[in-house]
Amino acid sequence: MSTQPLTRIPPILTLHGSHVTLRTPTQTDDSKMREMLSDVTTMKHLRFMTHELQGGWTLAEVAARRERQISGQQDSSALVLHIHVVDPVTGAENLAGSTGFTSVDMTHLNAFCGIILHHEYWSRGVATEAFYLVLRYAFETLGLHRVAFETTEGNEGMRGWLERVAGVKVEGVRKEVLRVQGEWVDSWDYAIFEDDWKSGLKKALEERMAKRNGEEVQSLLERMSINW
Repeated sequence: MSTQPLTRIPPILTLHGSHVTLRTPTQTDDSKMREMLSDVTTMKHLRFMTHELQGGWTLAEVAARRERQISGQQDSSALVLHIHVVDPVTGAENLAGSTGFTSVDMTHLNAFCGIILHHEYWSRGVATEAFYLVLRYAFETLGLHRVAFETTEGNEGMRGWLERVAGVKVEGVRKEVLRVQGEWVDSWDYAIFEDDWKSGLKKALEERMAKRNGEEVQSLLERMSINW
């Protein structure tokens, strides 16, 4: 029996993966998020968000941002979740960033997806697992048809993930729509559709994560052997 898609997003949500857990933002996350949002390395391709000229984000600004995100989740117009990476040895969770949908249209079944990931977690498979969890929720739970992504030409990491890992092509380039560090920057637009997910993307991401998990286990065993 097929499950009917949700028509509303729950006010509190947790999505569990193997190494990543996504949770609705809480006040205890504010200090770490302030650090990330103000960090120019982490926000390399989102410099317009860093509040650099004001000395970075204040805790009050981060709290207000969190409250807006929670409000969006409560009225099903957005879904931003914090990324927690699970330590394979201790089981402890470390806040690593945020991902989800900055806007959701439940009438036309589409959403805009993005990610902020602390630079310490780049190239470690965290983004792939986080995107897998939100895309699975989008297409299998909410029944969305289209999930869009917006990035810049210089963001080779994001573009590379979309083109090489997700296997999608750029839909279009909107000229000079972002102003970053006093310069006009183009937006490169992509989209993943429910048919992409069903016809192979879900399986491809699962295989990619399984391969990486196997490599991490082997590496951990080797380190344990050396330490012993």
